[in-house]
Amino acid sequence: RLSEERIEGYRNFCNKIWNAARFTHMNLTGFEATELVADDLVYLPDKWIVHRLNQASKEIDRYLTSYEFDKAANEAYHFFWHEFCDWYLELIKPVLYLENIKDKKHTLNTLVNVFDASMRLLHPFMPFITEEIWQSLPKSGRPDSIMVAEFAGKDGYSFPEIGTSFASEAGNMDSLIATIDEIRKIRGELGVKPSLEITANIKPLSAGVECFMNANADLIKRLARVGTIEVSMGLDAPKQAAKAVTPDCEIYVPLEGIVDIDAEVARLKKEIEKTDKEVKPHEGKLANEGFVAKAPPEVLEKTRGIIAELNQKKEKLSESLARLEGMK
Repeated sequence: RLSEERIEGYRNFCNKIWNAARFTHMNLTGFEATELVADDLVYLPDKWIVHRLNQASKEIDRYLTSYEFDKAANEAYHFFWHEFCDWYLELIKPVLYLENIKDKKHTLNTLVNVFDASMRLLHPFMPFITEEIWQSLPKSGRPDSIMVAEFAGKDGYSFPEIGTSFASEAGNMDSLIATIDEIRKIRGELGVKPSLEITANIKPLSAGVECFMNANADLIKRLARVGTIEVSMGLDAPKQAAKAVTPDCEIYVPLEGIVDIDAEVARLKKEIEKTDKEVKPHEGKLANEGFVAKAPPEVLEKTRGIIAELNQKKEKLSESLARLEGMK
Protein backbone atom coordinates (compact mmCIF):
# COMPACT_ATOMS: atom_id res chain seq x y z
CA ARG A 1 0.00 0.00 0.00
CA LEU A 2 1.17 3.53 -0.80
CA SER A 3 2.33 5.14 2.45
CA GLU A 4 1.65 8.87 2.67
CA GLU A 5 3.84 9.07 5.78
CA ARG A 6 6.80 7.68 3.86
CA ILE A 7 6.22 10.14 1.02
CA GLU A 8 6.16 12.96 3.56
CA GLY A 9 9.40 11.68 5.06
CA TYR A 10 11.20 11.72 1.72
CA ARG A 11 9.81 15.18 0.97
CA ASN A 12 11.49 16.27 4.20
CA PHE A 13 14.68 14.59 3.02
CA CYS A 14 14.58 16.61 -0.20
CA ASN A 15 14.20 19.75 1.90
CA LYS A 16 17.20 18.62 3.96
CA ILE A 17 19.32 18.27 0.82
CA TRP A 18 18.23 21.68 -0.44
CA ASN A 19 18.95 23.38 2.88
CA ALA A 20 22.38 21.73 3.08
CA ALA A 21 23.11 23.05 -0.41
CA ARG A 22 22.06 26.56 0.62
CA PHE A 23 24.27 26.37 3.71
CA THR A 24 27.20 25.22 1.58
CA HIS A 25 26.78 28.01 -1.00
CA MET A 26 26.37 30.59 1.76
CA ASN A 27 29.92 29.86 2.92
CA LEU A 28 31.63 29.74 -0.48
CA THR A 29 31.82 33.46 -1.33
CA GLY A 30 35.27 34.13 -2.76
CA PHE A 31 36.30 30.48 -2.60
CA GLU A 32 37.27 28.25 -5.52
CA ALA A 33 37.19 24.52 -4.78
CA THR A 34 39.88 22.14 -6.00
CA GLU A 35 40.44 18.38 -5.96
CA LEU A 36 40.61 17.15 -2.39
CA VAL A 37 44.13 16.23 -1.22
CA ALA A 38 45.56 14.90 2.03
CA ASP A 39 46.79 18.36 3.08
CA ASP A 40 43.17 19.54 3.21
CA LEU A 41 42.36 17.11 6.00
CA VAL A 42 43.65 18.97 9.03
CA TYR A 43 40.51 19.25 11.16
CA LEU A 44 39.32 16.03 12.85
CA PRO A 45 35.70 16.23 11.57
CA ASP A 46 37.02 16.54 8.00
CA LYS A 47 38.99 13.30 8.38
CA TRP A 48 35.96 11.62 9.93
CA ILE A 49 33.51 12.57 7.18
CA VAL A 50 35.89 11.47 4.41
CA HIS A 51 36.35 8.13 6.18
CA ARG A 52 32.59 7.71 6.54
CA LEU A 53 32.04 8.71 2.91
CA ASN A 54 34.42 5.97 1.80
CA GLN A 55 32.70 3.41 4.01
CA ALA A 56 29.24 4.41 2.79
CA SER A 57 30.41 4.33 -0.83
CA LYS A 58 31.68 0.79 -0.48
CA GLU A 59 28.41 -0.34 1.08
CA ILE A 60 26.28 1.36 -1.58
CA ASP A 61 28.36 -0.15 -4.38
CA ARG A 62 28.08 -3.59 -2.77
CA TYR A 63 24.30 -3.32 -2.46
CA LEU A 64 23.87 -2.06 -6.02
CA THR A 65 26.05 -4.87 -7.35
CA SER A 66 23.83 -7.43 -5.61
CA TYR A 67 20.62 -5.61 -6.74
CA GLU A 68 19.66 -4.72 -3.16
CA PHE A 69 18.45 -1.27 -4.17
CA ASP A 70 16.48 -0.59 -0.98
CA LYS A 71 19.56 -1.16 1.18
CA ALA A 72 21.68 1.03 -1.12
CA ALA A 73 19.13 3.85 -0.87
CA ASN A 74 18.95 3.52 2.93
CA GLU A 75 22.75 3.67 3.22
CA ALA A 76 22.90 6.86 1.12
CA TYR A 77 20.01 8.35 3.09
CA HIS A 78 21.61 7.56 6.46
CA PHE A 79 25.03 8.92 5.48
CA PHE A 80 23.71 12.20 4.12
CA TRP A 81 21.11 12.99 6.78
CA HIS A 82 22.48 11.49 9.99
CA GLU A 83 26.22 11.95 9.44
CA PHE A 84 26.82 14.71 6.90
CA CYS A 85 23.92 17.00 7.94
CA ASP A 86 23.27 16.14 11.59
CA TRP A 87 26.92 15.98 12.63
CA TYR A 88 29.47 17.18 10.10
CA LEU A 89 27.79 20.49 9.25
CA GLU A 90 27.35 21.25 12.96
CA LEU A 91 30.93 20.25 13.81
CA ILE A 92 32.50 22.55 11.20
CA LYS A 93 30.46 25.70 11.91
CA PRO A 94 33.11 27.23 14.23
CA VAL A 95 35.64 26.92 11.41
CA LEU A 96 33.30 28.27 8.73
CA TYR A 97 32.51 31.33 10.84
CA LEU A 98 36.16 32.43 10.86
CA GLU A 99 36.60 35.69 8.93
CA ASN A 100 39.88 34.89 7.17
CA ILE A 101 39.22 32.50 4.28
CA LYS A 102 42.81 31.20 4.50
CA ASP A 103 42.04 29.80 7.97
CA LYS A 104 39.08 27.79 6.71
CA LYS A 105 40.03 26.87 3.14
CA HIS A 106 40.83 23.24 3.98
CA THR A 107 37.45 22.64 5.61
CA LEU A 108 35.65 24.49 2.79
CA ASN A 109 37.37 22.29 0.23
CA THR A 110 36.41 19.15 2.17
CA LEU A 111 32.83 20.40 2.47
CA VAL A 112 32.47 20.99 -1.29
CA ASN A 113 34.10 17.70 -2.31
CA VAL A 114 32.12 15.57 0.14
CA PHE A 115 28.88 17.32 -0.79
CA ASP A 116 29.68 16.73 -4.48
CA ALA A 117 30.31 13.04 -3.76
CA SER A 118 27.09 12.80 -1.75
CA MET A 119 25.07 14.08 -4.70
CA ARG A 120 26.67 11.40 -6.90
CA LEU A 121 25.78 8.69 -4.38
CA LEU A 122 22.17 9.89 -4.14
CA HIS A 123 21.73 10.48 -7.88
CA PRO A 124 20.54 6.95 -8.85
CA PHE A 125 17.67 7.31 -6.39
CA MET A 126 16.93 11.05 -6.70
CA PRO A 127 18.05 12.13 -10.18
CA PHE A 128 16.43 15.54 -10.59
CA ILE A 129 17.26 17.37 -7.37
CA THR A 130 20.82 15.98 -7.29
CA GLU A 131 21.47 17.08 -10.91
CA GLU A 132 20.16 20.59 -10.18
CA ILE A 133 22.28 21.02 -7.05
CA TRP A 134 25.39 19.35 -8.47
CA GLN A 135 25.40 21.75 -11.43
CA SER A 136 25.58 24.69 -9.01
CA LEU A 137 28.68 23.49 -7.14
CA PRO A 138 31.85 25.55 -7.76
CA LYS A 139 34.30 23.01 -9.09
CA SER A 140 36.04 23.12 -12.46
CA GLY A 141 36.97 20.23 -14.72
CA ARG A 142 33.79 18.23 -14.17
CA PRO A 143 31.58 16.50 -16.77
CA ASP A 144 28.57 18.35 -18.17
CA SER A 145 26.15 16.18 -16.20
CA ILE A 146 26.15 14.23 -12.98
CA MET A 147 24.78 11.30 -15.02
CA VAL A 148 28.23 10.74 -16.55
CA ALA A 149 30.28 11.70 -13.48
CA GLU A 150 32.40 9.09 -11.71
CA PHE A 151 30.48 7.00 -9.19
CA ALA A 152 31.76 5.16 -6.14
CA GLY A 153 33.66 1.96 -6.78
CA LYS A 154 34.30 -1.10 -4.68
CA ASP A 155 37.27 0.68 -3.06
CA GLY A 156 35.16 3.59 -1.88
CA TYR A 157 34.86 7.11 -3.22
CA SER A 158 38.00 8.04 -5.10
CA PHE A 159 40.08 10.97 -3.84
CA PRO A 160 43.33 10.01 -5.63
CA GLU A 161 45.72 12.04 -3.48
CA ILE A 162 44.50 10.66 -0.16
CA GLY A 163 46.27 7.48 0.76
CA THR A 164 44.94 6.81 4.24
CA SER A 165 41.58 5.66 5.61
CA PHE A 166 41.70 7.77 8.82
CA ALA A 167 40.20 4.84 10.69
CA SER A 168 41.85 5.81 13.99
CA GLU A 169 40.70 9.44 13.77
CA ALA A 170 37.21 8.29 12.80
CA GLY A 171 37.11 6.06 15.88
CA ASN A 172 37.95 9.05 18.07
CA MET A 173 35.26 11.10 16.38
CA ASP A 174 32.71 8.33 16.91
CA SER A 175 33.59 8.33 20.61
CA LEU A 176 33.10 12.10 20.79
CA ILE A 177 29.75 11.88 19.00
CA ALA A 178 28.57 9.11 21.35
CA THR A 179 29.47 11.28 24.35
CA ILE A 180 27.60 14.31 22.99
CA ASP A 181 24.63 12.11 22.10
CA GLU A 182 24.41 10.67 25.64
CA ILE A 183 24.51 14.13 27.23
CA ARG A 184 21.75 15.25 24.87
CA LYS A 185 19.67 12.21 25.82
CA ILE A 186 20.01 13.04 29.51
CA ARG A 187 18.87 16.60 28.83
CA GLY A 188 15.90 15.40 26.79
CA GLU A 189 14.79 12.63 29.15
CA LEU A 190 14.90 14.87 32.20
CA GLY A 191 13.29 17.87 30.53
CA VAL A 192 16.27 20.22 30.95
CA LYS A 193 15.56 23.46 29.08
CA PRO A 194 17.64 23.85 25.88
CA SER A 195 18.72 27.33 26.99
CA LEU A 196 20.17 26.03 30.27
CA GLU A 197 23.87 25.17 30.24
CA ILE A 198 24.67 22.15 32.39
CA THR A 199 27.78 20.61 33.92
CA ALA A 200 29.23 17.40 32.47
CA ASN A 201 31.79 15.21 34.24
CA ILE A 202 33.44 12.67 31.95
CA LYS A 203 35.46 9.74 33.26
CA PRO A 204 37.44 8.18 30.37
CA LEU A 205 38.46 4.54 30.51
CA SER A 206 41.95 5.20 29.14
CA ALA A 207 44.59 7.93 29.08
CA GLY A 208 44.28 8.24 25.30
CA VAL A 209 40.55 8.95 25.51
CA GLU A 210 41.18 11.44 28.34
CA CYS A 211 43.67 13.37 26.21
CA PHE A 212 41.36 13.33 23.20
CA MET A 213 38.27 14.44 25.15
CA ASN A 214 40.15 17.32 26.77
CA ALA A 215 41.46 18.43 23.38
CA ASN A 216 37.91 18.52 22.00
CA ALA A 217 36.07 19.81 25.07
CA ASP A 218 34.92 22.92 23.19
CA LEU A 219 33.00 20.77 20.69
CA ILE A 220 31.25 18.93 23.52
CA LYS A 221 30.37 22.23 25.19
CA ARG A 222 28.87 23.73 22.05
CA LEU A 223 26.96 20.74 20.71
CA ALA A 224 25.65 19.46 24.06
CA ARG A 225 24.99 22.89 25.61
CA VAL A 226 27.48 22.29 28.43
CA GLY A 227 28.73 25.25 30.45
CA THR A 228 31.33 23.46 32.57
CA ILE A 229 33.10 20.25 31.65
CA GLU A 230 35.62 18.15 33.56
CA VAL A 231 37.44 15.21 32.00
CA SER A 232 39.57 12.98 34.19
CA MET A 233 40.16 9.28 34.81
CA GLY A 234 40.19 10.03 38.55
CA LEU A 235 36.68 11.50 38.74
CA ASP A 236 34.31 10.29 41.46
CA ALA A 237 30.60 10.00 40.71
CA PRO A 238 28.82 13.11 42.06
CA LYS A 239 25.68 12.79 44.15
CA GLN A 240 22.30 13.21 42.44
CA ALA A 241 23.76 12.91 38.98
CA ALA A 242 22.40 11.28 35.86
CA LYS A 243 24.77 8.66 34.49
CA ALA A 244 25.39 7.40 30.96
CA VAL A 245 27.98 4.96 29.68
CA THR A 246 29.68 4.70 26.28
CA PRO A 247 32.32 2.14 25.24
CA ASP A 248 35.03 4.69 26.11
CA CYS A 249 33.83 6.63 29.13
CA GLU A 250 31.34 7.21 31.94
CA ILE A 251 29.35 10.46 31.85
CA TYR A 252 27.81 12.19 34.87
CA VAL A 253 25.50 15.21 34.72
CA PRO A 254 24.89 16.72 38.21
CA LEU A 255 21.21 17.57 38.62
CA GLU A 256 21.20 19.49 41.91
CA GLY A 257 19.54 22.84 41.29
CA ILE A 258 18.54 21.78 37.77
CA VAL A 259 15.90 19.09 38.25
CA ASP A 260 13.50 18.57 41.17
CA ILE A 261 13.83 14.80 41.26
CA ASP A 262 10.72 14.08 43.37
CA ALA A 263 8.52 16.32 41.22
CA GLU A 264 9.91 14.85 38.02
CA VAL A 265 9.32 11.28 39.28
CA ALA A 266 5.71 12.15 40.06
CA ARG A 267 5.26 13.74 36.62
CA LEU A 268 6.69 10.74 34.81
CA LYS A 269 4.46 8.32 36.72
CA LYS A 270 1.40 10.35 35.67
CA GLU A 271 2.58 10.35 32.05
CA ILE A 272 3.01 6.56 32.12
CA GLU A 273 -0.49 6.11 33.55
CA LYS A 274 -1.91 8.42 30.90
CA THR A 275 -0.12 6.48 28.14
CA ASP A 276 -1.49 3.19 29.48
CA LYS A 277 -5.02 4.60 29.32
CA GLU A 278 -4.48 5.89 25.77
CA VAL A 279 -3.26 2.56 24.42
CA LYS A 280 -6.00 0.35 25.93
CA PRO A 281 -8.83 1.28 23.48
CA HIS A 282 -6.58 0.57 20.49
CA GLU A 283 -5.42 -2.76 21.90
CA GLY A 284 -9.07 -3.60 22.56
CA LYS A 285 -9.91 -3.05 18.91
CA LEU A 286 -7.24 -5.49 17.76
CA ALA A 287 -8.39 -8.01 20.39
CA ASN A 288 -11.88 -7.87 18.88
CA GLU A 289 -12.07 -10.56 16.17
CA GLY A 290 -15.09 -8.87 14.58
CA PHE A 291 -13.22 -5.56 14.21
CA VAL A 292 -10.16 -7.25 12.75
CA ALA A 293 -12.29 -9.21 10.26
CA LYS A 294 -14.24 -6.17 9.02
CA ALA A 295 -11.80 -3.27 9.25
CA PRO A 296 -9.96 -2.16 6.08
CA PRO A 297 -6.22 -2.99 6.01
CA GLU A 298 -5.26 0.70 6.25
CA VAL A 299 -7.30 1.08 9.47
CA LEU A 300 -5.62 -1.96 11.01
CA GLU A 301 -2.22 -0.66 10.00
CA LYS A 302 -2.96 2.76 11.48
CA THR A 303 -4.17 1.17 14.75
CA ARG A 304 -1.04 -0.96 15.04
CA GLY A 305 1.07 2.13 14.34
CA ILE A 306 -0.65 4.06 17.14
CA ILE A 307 -0.07 1.19 19.58
CA ALA A 308 3.60 0.93 18.62
CA GLU A 309 4.06 4.68 19.01
CA LEU A 310 2.41 4.74 22.45
CA ASN A 311 4.42 1.72 23.62
CA GLN A 312 7.61 3.39 22.47
CA LYS A 313 6.64 6.54 24.35
CA LYS A 314 5.97 4.49 27.50
CA GLU A 315 9.34 2.74 27.16
CA LYS A 316 11.17 6.08 27.03
CA LEU A 317 9.20 7.44 29.99
CA SER A 318 9.97 4.28 31.97
CA GLU A 319 13.68 4.60 31.20
CA SER A 320 13.67 8.20 32.43
CA LEU A 321 11.78 7.16 35.57
CA ALA A 322 14.24 4.37 36.31
CA ARG A 323 17.15 6.78 35.82
CA LEU A 324 15.69 9.23 38.34
CA GLU A 325 14.64 6.63 40.91
CA GLY A 326 18.17 5.27 40.82
CA MET A 327 19.41 8.64 42.08
CA LYS A 328 17.11 8.87 45.12
